Amino acid sequence: MENLGTYDSGVSFRKFIFVFLLVSVVVGVGVFYSALSRATIKIIPKSTVKEVATEVIIDGNLSYPDLDKGILPGEIKTREAEGTEKNIEVSTKKIDEFARGKVIIRNNTPYTQGIRQGAGLHPVGAPPEVNFVTVSRLMLPPKTSREVEIVAISKGAKGNLPPGKFELLNLETKYMRENLYAENREKTEGGIREAKIITQEDLDRADVELAKKMFEKTITEMNKNLEAGKVIKKESSHYAILDRKATAPAGTEAESFEVSLKIEARGVTINEIDLKAIAERKIQSLGETNEEFVRYEPESFSYSLSELDLLNKKALLKVQLKGLFNAKLSSKIFDKESIIGYNRKALEEHFSHYENVSGIEVDIWPPFRKTVPNIESRIEIGVQTN
Repeated sequence: MENLGTYDSGVSFRKFIFVFLLVSVVVGVGVFYSALSRATIKIIPKSTVKEVATEVIIDGNLSYPDLDKGILPGEIKTREAEGTEKNIEVSTKKIDEFARGKVIIRNNTPYTQGIRQGAGLHPVGAPPEVNFVTVSRLMLPPKTSREVEIVAISKGAKGNLPPGKFELLNLETKYMRENLYAENREKTEGGIREAKIITQEDLDRADVELAKKMFEKTITEMNKNLEAGKVIKKESSHYAILDRKATAPAGTEAESFEVSLKIEARGVTINEIDLKAIAERKIQSLGETNEEFVRYEPESFSYSLSELDLLNKKALLKVQLKGLFNAKLSSKIFDKESIIGYNRKALEEHFSHYENVSGIEVDIWPPFRKTVPNIESRIEIGVQTN
């Protein structure tokens, strides 16, 4: 076939379309990058938690609250109750007692020796405070030995000793100390033992536990006919034990015992909303001129009954509440123009110069962007208040 050579077909539309698409993509990405990029900076101001502890008067003679003066109306109520707790188990305890044992007193002298009842003996090698005395009187002929019971003069495990030698106290000469002494072949014991003994602590604990149960039950009964917003709470009441009885006194060995009580519950009706409002006013007044109140700490709100005057129908509540305050920020902090083009490190350095700022949180989008956009409308500066 004959070769006719090359010929000019004009402009390549395929190349033109490719270039056009490429330029469009680049321009589109640029517009997207510039128009949709954003930076959000959260300023974390320096903060302080302050606590108020104030006293609120509950006056049974008033009908309306005076929040400014810290006075609330309320009724003072009392009620007696009786109760019994049975089959209270006694725990096993280690009891200090006087250790006891037997010693053989040896008289190696050529003379008869009389050992009086209550004669003192000290175990050789024992601490100075560990001493025993003889339980009975004893006469020892020359060159003889006899057994006698001894008891420690102090309670406790120190009196439990292994076999050994005892010195008789108050012997004046070395000769007598060497020839008149005692030995125990078996250990002394009984200085401490385990037993189920009712202690005063057991009785007191049983009284307190029963009294609390009775108190809570009595408060519930006292609130049955009261309005929802004016009730007696445990925090606005207390109890007094009027009479107590137990089936066994302290020191008795027993498996169990029971206690009976008579109590009087005393309390005042309160409106918690008004009570908290007084505390909130007090805590807001603690703010300095360079601070602004942020929020209360709800779980910090507490109160307790400190005084109760039945005759004058008045009570005193101690109220506590915590609040969070942030330092006020300068308007310069919110100048967007001053941070255009900054990266994260530059932003941290920039805001560290403001004394009321403790830190910042930075969010730049899209994720691959590393600097603050050049358009102020794409920059947001706010305050973190949590």
